[in-house]
Amino acid sequence: METHRIIELYQRWKSKTIAEDEQREFRWLLGDEHAAHILKTEWESEWESAFADREAPAYDERYEAIFEAIVRQPQQIRRRQFWAAWRVAAAVVLLLSIGVAVYMWSERAIPVSQLTEATDIAPGGNRATLTLADGRTLDLSSKQAGIVVDDGITYYDGSSVTGQAIPHSPLSVQNSLATPKGGTYQIILPDGSKVWLNANSTLRYPSRFSASARVVELEGEAYFEVSHQAKEVGPQSAGALREVPSVPFLVKTKNQTVEVLGTQFNVSAYADDPATQTTLVEGAVRLSLAGSGERMKLEPGEQASSTVSRIVKAKVDVEPYVAWKKGEFLFRNQPIEIIIRQLANWYAVDFEFESDAITERFNAIISRDRPLSHVLRLLEETGAVQFKRKGDKIIVSP
Repeated sequence: METHRIIELYQRWKSKTIAEDEQREFRWLLGDEHAAHILKTEWESEWESAFADREAPAYDERYEAIFEAIVRQPQQIRRRQFWAAWRVAAAVVLLLSIGVAVYMWSERAIPVSQLTEATDIAPGGNRATLTLADGRTLDLSSKQAGIVVDDGITYYDGSSVTGQAIPHSPLSVQNSLATPKGGTYQIILPDGSKVWLNANSTLRYPSRFSASARVVELEGEAYFEVSHQAKEVGPQSAGALREVPSVPFLVKTKNQTVEVLGTQFNVSAYADDPATQTTLVEGAVRLSLAGSGERMKLEPGEQASSTVSRIVKAKVDVEPYVAWKKGEFLFRNQPIEIIIRQLANWYAVDFEFESDAITERFNAIISRDRPLSHVLRLLEETGAVQFKRKGDKIIVSP
């Protein structure tokens, strides 16, 4: 590793501006012989003041005895041997001390108000992978919002996903679009239907739909804007056309199937959700349970919560359930657990509750483009909850 990089990391550690990934890099350096030599030279002049000032970041009283034993060796030991031993021991003590200090610094709980740009957590963005039927997995561009499936696969601006055209198969094949935590992406399906995929979600779809049904499978959350696609219309008699129904569009999740003709709706079907929520914005849909076969129709403004055994329908305000598609968090009388689940998915960070005593409900509208600290500070202003960052986790407490 370049000398300037080693010294740069050390200086950032001293000033407490070191980023999380740089902390891991710095810890690794503590065991590297070349880096240790550079660091020893850089730090040697600082050691005496570090032990003189017990508030210095490099000081650790567990190693003071080692330092004292070295500098107070019997006078009969030759000076050259003394200083050689002191230098080696000082380097070892320093590496151990710095390692402990870096670890303690990274593991201490930092209040949200003290998070800096380096220690904050950025919002999610356009991130997704496309898995083709032949097994190839492609990382999609974060500079693009979505892909179009037609006679091949392209980005919204018409550019190729792979740098070369993906050949169109004469047969229908299954592909999948997947977003990680902290990712979102869009897709226009072969029939022109549009799907917005939320974070930590997967959509499986065919490269072309059959004449009898348009079927996709969803894990996670997605917003659907389904196009009305009529079957081919043939002559009934001379000068007349026969009327035929639209080709059904089916969305299959872990415990239900949503059947639509032309509509807009949101489906949330994460693996850890206690129920699958289907929220209808426009049009009409029919739901059927995978196990029991129970069926239910939804009207605009209604939401169905389905488990393996039953469907419950309720009238709801649809806005909080579709706000993510517009780039917003919209919380209306929401418990903290529901809010944290959304934040964990979008910011790709783990949360840990210190207590289950937070019973308040929250109302807020916040842009999803803001860093995590901004969102948490707004929630803290209610006086009902506080947050601290500890390593890779956010601690939630009353």
